[in-house]
Amino acid sequence: MNRQFAVNAISIFFLNISFGVSLSFADGGSQGKSYAEIYAEDHGTCTAQSCSAGKQIRVSIAKDDPMYACDTEAKSIYVNTVLGLVSFQQNLTGRLPNISPETGEPEYEGETKQMLDGLRNSAGVSTLDEAAAKCLEGAKIRNKKFMVLNSKHESDYVWAGSGNMKLWIPLTATKLSK
Repeated sequence: MNRQFAVNAISIFFLNISFGVSLSFADGGSQGKSYAEIYAEDHGTCTAQSCSAGKQIRVSIAKDDPMYACDTEAKSIYVNTVLGLVSFQQNLTGRLPNISPETGEPEYEGETKQMLDGLRNSAGVSTLDEAAAKCLEGAKIRNKKFMVLNSKHESDYVWAGSGNMKLWIPLTATKLSK
């Protein structure tokens, strides 16, 4: 993945997750699409429509891709957003952000801090570690097959189960299972 694509993709991701923005581009080809829908066009990953309830999916991520699947959608959004922010800043500046000793999140100000505060509150946790404790690292479920239990049109996450395990997984980390 080239650097400019990564910057654009992460920017789109944060606009969509943070503000529920419908994306609109000059070519008109991406109007009203979620980040997961745009990503799926280039990478063949799931969308809420293609991976609806009852479909078999597998977690399809590269070996080193940071991703978490969590017990609630709010925790999954929160943890993966923090991961994305850290990754974005490191890729853009070559440095990791300062981490708050209170929350375990990057120390930001203004709208970014407000966004993280809102996501943390929605997740019902006080710290990033508390949320991550209810999640599995993507590497632990890489290539694992799941059945979609719930795929909401307005979400970039899918609720899927495998045996007793039920997790909210980013759509961008899933593909239809063959």
